[in-house]
Amino acid sequence: MPNSGRFMGIIGAMVLLVLVLPASAFAADRSPDQVYIDRVDVTAGNTGPDGTAPVTAHVTGQVPICGPLKEDVSRQGSTVAVTIAPRPLEPGEVTCQAIGLRDYAKDFDLGRFEPGTYSLKVNDYTTSFTVGGAGRVMLGPLNGMLDRLFG
Repeated sequence: MPNSGRFMGIIGAMVLLVLVLPASAFAADRSPDQVYIDRVDVTAGNTGPDGTAPVTAHVTGQVPICGPLKEDVSRQGSTVAVTIAPRPLEPGEVTCQAIGLRDYAKDFDLGRFEPGTYSLKVNDYTTSFTVGGAGRVMLGPLNGMLDRLFG
């Protein structure tokens, strides 16, 4: 059997993948070439002298094991959109077969916002967040502590 060594090598590689990858990478209801957003946590900082507050979003989910991602943040009025998608390969970039998903976690700087309520859409996941007014400046440390305790 001249090809038995190659066959055993392929089997060994597949077993290694199964042992190394988390079980969620092989979830039956998830395609290995899509991006899935499981959770988005938004944090608004203290309002500064200019009346705006910095806002960040912590995004977790699963993305394809192979290939680079394209991550874009855009804002139109009170709606913010974060798009996370597989990026097309550039000429000369190496491709691989999408066989599963890997865990994904990233913080996005959404910019500075005036007090108000905003909508945030990360792919198909939608949530809203509120930026407080001047009162958050005086109570900033207390708000941070309360957010950590009850948020």
